[in-house]
Amino acid sequence: MSAPVKLAFVGDLLLGGEWPGYAHAHGEDLLAPFKNVLAQIEEADILFVNLEGPISETALTNASGRNARLANHPQIIDLLKRARACVCVLANNHIMDLGATGLMQTRQVLESAGIRCVGAGGNSTEAEQPVIIECKGKRIGCLAFTSDDSDVSAVIARNGDAGCANLNEVEKIGQAITNLKQKCDIVVVSAHWGIEFFQYPTAGQVAIAERFAKAGADYLMGHHPHVLQGVEERSGCLTMYSLGHFFVPPFRRADGELIRPKDESREFVVMKSIIAADGEKTSETFGGVMNSEFVLEPHDAAGQQTLAEKLQQLAPSRMTGDYVEFSKHYYSTRLKELQRERKLESITGFVREPMKELKRRFAARV
Repeated sequence: MSAPVKLAFVGDLLLGGEWPGYAHAHGEDLLAPFKNVLAQIEEADILFVNLEGPISETALTNASGRNARLANHPQIIDLLKRARACVCVLANNHIMDLGATGLMQTRQVLESAGIRCVGAGGNSTEAEQPVIIECKGKRIGCLAFTSDDSDVSAVIARNGDAGCANLNEVEKIGQAITNLKQKCDIVVVSAHWGIEFFQYPTAGQVAIAERFAKAGADYLMGHHPHVLQGVEERSGCLTMYSLGHFFVPPFRRADGELIRPKDESREFVVMKSIIAADGEKTSETFGGVMNSEFVLEPHDAAGQQTLAEKLQQLAPSRMTGDYVEFSKHYYSTRLKELQRERKLESITGFVREPMKELKRRFAARV
């Protein structure tokens, strides 16, 4: 009888932004933020993570526009190799921040290190190619997708060009899931989707999750909203609508503006699942917050319980009444809240910005 397979799922990972400079200035190891979660990574047979941006030794700036370009320091490989096996999701809105060259170099660096990647490639065929890993007598397959809709704005692989696998082709994906399930014992689907800083998925996302579950997905891992969303069993699929940030430190826009994580974006979770020899799945959460020194600090026992309850309470299936109507109301209400929050953040950020940082921002705009 085969031994249980241990899977671990985390959200957005960026070993970049302001952290490398801070670490150098303070004599910190670049992997210091993860010292309290290494045990969770190392015990996983397979770690699934969303790599938010290409791997590059060069700090990034954007000569035009205010949208940030993100990149991961090459030492991220040392972290990813701490897991027994690792699958990096590349289907997201920052993996093309260094263009096709950056994407292909990232794939090469990962694969050279024995780390599998999925969801983006030199063309649509490569982007849509699944990853299959043999582990303890089981075959685990993975597919990853994202969207070029305005809420995500990822680069999709089309017409022979590099980019990401297209999440909007729902029926095509459903068939791909079914085909992969015929070859594998377990199918993991990744979706970089949703609306930033929304705690609930849209009704459309819930419908897509149901479609993927019925097609044969065993796990659906979501990310992009920068905050945690609900987790639920949906037609036999452990559905994680948004795993939020695993590690995303402050970063700068092109004009030098420092973007700090919202308080709710500092909370992280490692979703752990064990697949027994008979295929039965059990899951548990392990989480905490990124503290002021950029270290991932686990919750105490009471905090872990509170986190698990929060993820259950946020699940769409826990909502009473018509979720479509709830989603519409939540969307309009949350948009207004975010507008107020952005105004306040703009004022408070300006007030607490050191003078040298203000000069840097104004210089960038000239």
